[in-house]
Amino acid sequence: MEAIRIRPLRPDDMPQIAAMQQTRDDVDAAGAAKRAELMRWLAFHNPSARGEATYFVAETADGIIGYHGRMPLEFAIAGAVRRGYFVHDLYVTPPARKKGLGFKVTMLIAQAIEQESPSFFGLLGMTPLNLEMQRLFGYFETAVPGLAKPLDPRRELHKRFKRPKAANLLTPFAKITLRLADLLLLDLPAAGVRVSPLKRFDEEVEALNHRLHPQTGISTFKSAAYLNWKYIDRPYPRETVLAARKDGRLSGYIIFSPTPYQKDSAVGIIIDLMADPADRRTVTALIAAAVRWFRRRHFDSVRCIFSHPALIAQFRKKLFFPTEGKAFMLGNLERAGVEADLLKDVKNWHLTLGESDTYMLSP
Repeated sequence: MEAIRIRPLRPDDMPQIAAMQQTRDDVDAAGAAKRAELMRWLAFHNPSARGEATYFVAETADGIIGYHGRMPLEFAIAGAVRRGYFVHDLYVTPPARKKGLGFKVTMLIAQAIEQESPSFFGLLGMTPLNLEMQRLFGYFETAVPGLAKPLDPRRELHKRFKRPKAANLLTPFAKITLRLADLLLLDLPAAGVRVSPLKRFDEEVEALNHRLHPQTGISTFKSAAYLNWKYIDRPYPRETVLAARKDGRLSGYIIFSPTPYQKDSAVGIIIDLMADPADRRTVTALIAAAVRWFRRRHFDSVRCIFSHPALIAQFRKKLFFPTEGKAFMLGNLERAGVEADLLKDVKNWHLTLGESDTYMLSP
């Protein structure tokens, strides 16, 4: 059996990492090159890392055969800022998998992450294969609810009606109905809130996040430096960021992406929304702005995940319907420094697609 060594990723490993991306079956050659750039950014530029390892690699005498990411972060928990991590981006090369080393590599890196992490870690947005592998380690598992809002009813009508002519006939009426519903549920209730593009996160945004953390629950502590690193300054940014102001004061922001997930349809994603869940006008104005953005560009639907009950209720009132959510796992709970039950209840969290860095690695 080959000797496998686990160690932190180093900058001089990146040529090997770039070559490994070319062995993936979920990206083409150009996408693999972009993914390597994004990995470098995540690994060596995270302002929250403070010198801690951000990736662990599995290495044999022939080179690196696998890796797993661990992003050091600050979390707002029960009125205090605590260290924690999100674990993501597991990969083992095809030759190593063919040798039957996939599970061993995953196990060894998981053990290293557990040992090297002085606090808890979460996993969110895993691929089905990664999820099955992580379940073998006995981590606590729950789920973050998913939500989706149809924007173009044509596709759904064609699914429900066997005759295309009937679906085509009903489509214009369904579109009008949806837009009237949005007028009543989104546009009119948002009156008095001004929404405009936000080019960079600054001290005003950071102060807003300080104010909001008690209302939004457990979440990543979002400093301006962290947000700019994640959404503005990184290679290949694709997010749109909008800020809401009420009575001249910043009251919230929303981050979304126009990334199409399927070849034959365009699915928009809401990555994060920060606002007081009780501030219905701000939350409504931000959702309305994102929906308009996607509708003008002819997207079929908008999807998101949220764990905060009050925010879920707000989305449901805007005709976002329940859909498949995302598995959420927690490890090292005994090192969290807070009651494990507080972390285990997903309703205590502000979990979104943006909490983990998984989605950022899709070029």
